[in-house]
Amino acid sequence: MRFFINEICDQLYALQQVQPQTPIQTYRGQLISIEELATLEKSVDQSILMKSFFSTTIDRNLAVFVLGDAAQQLERWHVHHIISLKRVLFIIDADPSKVNDLISFADISSKSYFPEEQEILFMAGSIFRVCDISFDENEKIHLITMKFYDIDVKVKELLVHRTKRVGNDNSLITLGYLMKEMGRFDLAETYYHQSLNKMLNRKGFRYDEENTAVCYHSLGGIAEERKEYEKSLEWYQKALDKYKQVLPANHDLIADSYHCVGLMHARTGNIDRALESLETALSILRTNHDEMHPMIAYCLHGIGNTYLLSKNIRDTSNVALEFLHRALNIRQQVLPENDPSIGTSLHSIGSVYRALGQFDEALTFYERSLEVKLKSMPVSHPTVIANYHILNTICQEKGDYERASKYAELMVQSEVQSLVLKQPDCIGIEFHRSDGFSEDSNT
Repeated sequence: MRFFINEICDQLYALQQVQPQTPIQTYRGQLISIEELATLEKSVDQSILMKSFFSTTIDRNLAVFVLGDAAQQLERWHVHHIISLKRVLFIIDADPSKVNDLISFADISSKSYFPEEQEILFMAGSIFRVCDISFDENEKIHLITMKFYDIDVKVKELLVHRTKRVGNDNSLITLGYLMKEMGRFDLAETYYHQSLNKMLNRKGFRYDEENTAVCYHSLGGIAEERKEYEKSLEWYQKALDKYKQVLPANHDLIADSYHCVGLMHARTGNIDRALESLETALSILRTNHDEMHPMIAYCLHGIGNTYLLSKNIRDTSNVALEFLHRALNIRQQVLPENDPSIGTSLHSIGSVYRALGQFDEALTFYERSLEVKLKSMPVSHPTVIANYHILNTICQEKGDYERASKYAELMVQSEVQSLVLKQPDCIGIEFHRSDGFSEDSNT
């Protein structure tokens, strides 16, 4: 899949180089949810980032025609009862002369099986400015006018606040980070590998040595999300080794790497090595920060989770709860109340009580965790779906089948929405507002 996406990106850039460099207007007909439309309406004059490849046409009539076909598909799938949908026509102004080798778009008619569609394809990660939203009474469709922005001009305002977190100004790495945060691990992995390839070939990216470590670390995070813990440990260890070559011994990024290496040792059953790495990370962080710092909470949470993974949880539960509550206390005092990492702390505390068979206490913390997550994540996010699943399971274990049924229904609705949003020709334009990025949750 990564090779396939890379190949598309390379071909888009190659096509763009030989096509006319004159501004164009292109269209996309789409069904989107009421919630998405409301968010877009609040995003006028804001930048939005597309998480997937964005297919459009220069034929307005064809784009409008697609709306009817998409509605019929949803009728056949019987999902229109679950998700309320609106007919939308995106109108995009784009200037090929402002495209670089990171984010491209091109007319792919000459390569398409259906050249009559006059398709203009925008690369995944493209960013647009929402200019205007109106409703056409005659066609009964919402019109959303957008403008494509070059990554080196306007997009910098979207990415600049991420630069400090990733430790550099490499736009591919930053885009990878954004994709990972939004759960698009396939695209994130592609961006990180693209960045690695460019750096290893010395094509002018700055801070190459440190950025190489950033990519290794980020790929470790993706493997971790996929529960490929051995692979994740390999990437994290490579990142740690590289960081130790290029950074001071007490640098926060070295502490972060020790932390992640420790967590993967715990996941693979080596609790002693895990605690050794985590304690090293905590020692480094305490030389750089006071106790009420998010990174200290990050490390305390990791130690608590490691004790939670112990085979003798009844013997280690008190220690696990102590570290997890200390992390939660710091996060609640220094972070916004809807920060995802607070939800993560609550979730882990619930997991301790669940492991002890104390289901009422577990439910309380899992529900508090879900409440926080729903303030910062869409209901279709994998973390939210997993939370519903756990709540459903615990309620069944308690014998509270009515409550279990409620969470099962919510879980199914979220799963359906997640699946339908991935149908590019029907529903669910994927976007993220420029003012909506939360800080790293450090989960």
